[in-house]
Amino acid sequence: MNSRSNVPPISLNVGSRRQFNDYGMAVIEQALPELIAEDVRMKFQGAEYERIEQIREHHYEHVFKTDSPYLPKAGEHYIARFWRSPSLESGKSLNQFFENYIRPIVQDISGTHFEKVDLRAYKMTDGDQYRVHIDDYAGPVGFIYYLSKNWKWDWGGILMTADGDNMVPSLPKFNQLILLNHGKRRPPHMVTPIASFAAEPRYVLVGFLS
Repeated sequence: MNSRSNVPPISLNVGSRRQFNDYGMAVIEQALPELIAEDVRMKFQGAEYERIEQIREHHYEHVFKTDSPYLPKAGEHYIARFWRSPSLESGKSLNQFFENYIRPIVQDISGTHFEKVDLRAYKMTDGDQYRVHIDDYAGPVGFIYYLSKNWKWDWGGILMTADGDNMVPSLPKFNQLILLNHGKRRPPHMVTPIASFAAEPRYVLVGFLS
């Protein structure tokens, strides 16, 4: 995973760029070589995590404010429950993985070079969720890289991204990379609660670039 000779060649992906610019979201299936994805998955499975529970009483008044009548309004609380691995985030292997494999794809599709990245190693288990939120404060471009296998729709953990008055569902498929255009499109999104019968945690690498 440390050798740049293994980096797949990045080609101009016109379709993904159009999705990213016009709709605020681009989805890349089977983003990386299988062995690379398996290696990172094993690191997430073996990592130690800390429980995070967030309640933000006023975020829908300003940080996550929208004009949609179908999204939360002032007076509602933003809630998030998940697990986070500080040791994995601060380790060299995850940063090298990002530099070697994720950064080239993100910069190719966004058409922008970024100086800073904020990497977050998450897992979600029974009852974990994220209410609707907007991540433009964290950076103009974000990415989500999925590391769970054989995920089923009724396990929950579905990424829902606003498209006008509708929400578009996205199943967390193994080795799938999602790019979000927070700077231009500012897409509200959420993750539905994980079901108690989900066969494994929802492992995901999240990053914000600026």
